[in-house]
Formats: sequence, structure tokens, C-alpha cells
Amino acid sequence: MIQLAKEMRNLQSYVHISTAFSNCVADYIEERFHTELLTRSSDQVLSLFEKESSETIDDMTTDLLGPFPNSYTYTKALGEDVVLREAENLPICIFRPAIIIASFKEPTSGWIDNLYGPVAITYGVAYGVLRVVLLDVKQQNSVVPVDYCANMALALARETAQKKKTHPNGSTPPIYNFAPSEGNLLTYGDFRAKALKYGSNYPVTNMIWYPFLLCIRCPWLFSIAAFLLHTLPGYFIDLALRISGRKPRLGKIYEKIHTTIKVLGPFSCRSWKFEMANKERLWQSMSREDQSIFNFDMLHLDWDQYFNRALCGMRLYLGKEPPTIESYIQGQKRLRMFHVLHRLVQALLLYVAYLTVRSLLELVFNLS
Repeated sequence: MIQLAKEMRNLQSYVHISTAFSNCVADYIEERFHTELLTRSSDQVLSLFEKESSETIDDMTTDLLGPFPNSYTYTKALGEDVVLREAENLPICIFRPAIIIASFKEPTSGWIDNLYGPVAITYGVAYGVLRVVLLDVKQQNSVVPVDYCANMALALARETAQKKKTHPNGSTPPIYNFAPSEGNLLTYGDFRAKALKYGSNYPVTNMIWYPFLLCIRCPWLFSIAAFLLHTLPGYFIDLALRISGRKPRLGKIYEKIHTTIKVLGPFSCRSWKFEMANKERLWQSMSREDQSIFNFDMLHLDWDQYFNRALCGMRLYLGKEPPTIESYIQGQKRLRMFHVLHRLVQALLLYVAYLTVRSLLELVFNLS
């Protein structure tokens, strides 16, 4: 893309979209290039790919990644390094949005078309499939609506084109971080509470259990809870499906879920702080009319209003369930039924635990 941009004679603006987690090795993400975090420059890595076989590259993966937790964040950092080294004379900037979630207002409220990160968790909980995750509820959840990201990208395109006119000789490409504002942060605990609260307004009609979510930050405790709440029930449900002549599903689903949760562990159990001075300067430079049209003001985003729209949209766009009164009534009936069953199972487990503890105490005192 950089090479193509160099060949464009009348290029006005180029917005390179990265991620706010491209330098997640650092606790404080500044709006600058963190080249010191890379074990090799992008030029050296590209040279390796040209000279070495894929098997050799695979063997070097750990060494290349260095402190980065996965190849996704590493390649994003490499991409930024390419921009730094190759695009100095281009009208270019780097846009780093945090975790992108459903739209707030545009193209329509609650619009989403993929299962990723917090959206995937919310979706799994809504259907009663996902019940426990490896997550620290006290950490910040850095999420931004997709329409706010689109608005800021458009504003950056204009800003970059304007800077081309005033600074035509080129300089180090500016970087813009985009995450929730300091005065309107959202923890993972807040996210869970709001998702469950507003999700109950729009329950899906084919849930398999009452939606709840246990958040555990200790990996070995998570493994135990995942076995009890996912693997074990999934085994019995798959057994029932086999007996009825249908194809078992939950076993493989839970394997994928657990693998994904462990991969995301480094992100769900810690927080980052983001410098956003460039983003703030961009926002303040816009007219009130432009701010209204291209809104990306995270400081005044109403999270309750957002979640109400997002959960409604998730049901429609991901669950493919119609937004009709009949469908909502059917979902509410199923939710109430599973709520009763959920409480009965909880009561039964508490009673079994009580009997077990009492038996153990009687055994100990009798032996003594």
C-alpha cells in the first residue's frame, strides 16, 4: 500500500489504521513510534521473509515476537515501523483505535457484523453458552463504537490533507490514539453489569441456559471453573444429542472458547493508559457542526444508552432474530423459564454442598 501511495501523483491523504494495542508491551501507550520494543526493524524482518524458508521463519517466531504476546500485535507494530521508514514524504498519519465494538448511531444503532473480543463474550453469554471467563473485573475495558472510529478516520483524512498544504515537505507521521476518555472510563465489571442488564431487555429465543458470567483472574481457578461450568455440562448435552441421533456440538465449541480465552488472557487481566493529546487537538480544531456530523467524543458517550442499543442490535444483526413484539415475548418466556431452572440448580448444589460438609464434619468428630 505504501508503494502504491508513492506512485499516486495527486495523493491528498493516507490514514494508516493500526490498533491502540500495537505496543501493548508498554503500560503507557504514547502517541509516538515505539521502535525500541521491536527485536528487529521492519526492514530486517522483510529481508528475512525474502531469504529464509517458511519453516525457518516458524522456528524464529519466538525470537521475533520478543515481548509481544501474539503475532497480531507484533505485526501491527511492524506495520507502523514500515510507515515510519517508508512514508516520510507522504501525506500520512497513523490511527490507533482501541477495541472496536457495535455502532452507537450509524449506519444504524447497534450495528455489528463480527464476533470479536467483548462482542463475542456478550454473544456467548446471551445464549447461555459462555459462563466463565479469565478476566479481572477491576481493569479498564478499552472499547470504542465502530461509527466513532469511522468518524475519526474521516476527520483524520481531512486533517492530514490540510497539513499537506501547510507542511508540504513531510515530517514524522503523526499518531492518534483513540480510547475511552479519562472522565468516562468503563471497567470490565461495568461492561458485564450493563451487558447483563440490557441484555435481559432483548433475550434471544434459542438460549440454552440462563445468561450469567463468572469472571476469574486466576488461570488455574479459571481452568477448574471452566471444567465445571463448560466442559462437564457440554459433555452431557452432547451425549443427549448423540442419543437422539443428532450431531454433538458443545465439546468442540468449548475447546475453541477456552483456547481463545487463554490467548486473550494478557489483555483481559490488565489495563493500559493511552496518551490522546493529538486526538484532543483534532477534536478541538473541529467546528461544532463538524463535531456533530463526525462525532467521536468519548467523554460524553452515554454508556447506558449505548448498551441498550448495542444489545438490541446484537440480537438482530448477529442473532438474526426479528425485532418484533412476538419474538421479544418468546425470548422473555424462555428467559424466565431458565431463570427458575437456574435458581433451582443453585439451590440443589447448595444443598449437596451442605450435606457434604456436614458429613465430613461428622466423620472428623466421630474419628476424634
